[in-house]
Amino acid sequence: MPTLGTPLSAALIPDCTEPEAHRAAYKRAKTNDAIFVCIARQGRRWKVELDAMSCSGPAIPDEAVTILQSAAEALVLADTVTQANIAPEYISMWAIESE
Repeated sequence: MPTLGTPLSAALIPDCTEPEAHRAAYKRAKTNDAIFVCIARQGRRWKVELDAMSCSGPAIPDEAVTILQSAAEALVLADTVTQANIAPEYISMWAIESE
């Protein structure tokens, strides 16, 4: 299990394009009291999702939310993503060009 602040390797991030895969991965995260992270194909593009509500740990700190919101805005302005939602318990970005 990676330590806090350590990025997950790509092999640990499930492809949740299919609804069944999403449900199973979310259930595993809840069972393991872990933050849920996934990618999903949406047409020819991708969506990334992080959901801290799947675990009993703390929410994303306010300072980190502020930094992530700024980074998400920069990604939208650069047309890297078309939309992003950043909140203390949830992050999603979609219409990403590549995995």
